[in-house]
Amino acid sequence: MLAGTPVVSVPVLRSGTFPSPAALTGLIGPSTVRTPAWRDSLRAAAAEAGVDAGRVLAETDPGDDMEGLYVKDERDGRVAARYKWVRAGFAQAVLDSGSHWADRPIVANRLADPAVMHAV
Repeated sequence: MLAGTPVVSVPVLRSGTFPSPAALTGLIGPSTVRTPAWRDSLRAAAAEAGVDAGRVLAETDPGDDMEGLYVKDERDGRVAARYKWVRAGFAQAVLDSGSHWADRPIVANRLADPAVMHAV
């Protein structure tokens, strides 16, 4: 459905059933869209937006792992339910930031890097 558009679907890590929650959450690993220089890129984007880079970094999950998992329950070729599981470290970073994303300054993301987005 997204073929030919600039929208890139998230990678499918595994299809099938899982014998336990641990088997599902064991799929968590390094993010496929965070480059080794993502922190420097975020600092630069904050500077371009005219916002305090220190604040932006403090309000951003410092880890390199993916945020979590998007899980679809499909039946008869249709999505019957959707779930999002967020890893504990990401959720804690949100709580530790002391602010809600809607109250933060807007900083444009840099996910347009074709080398990153098409590698998934």
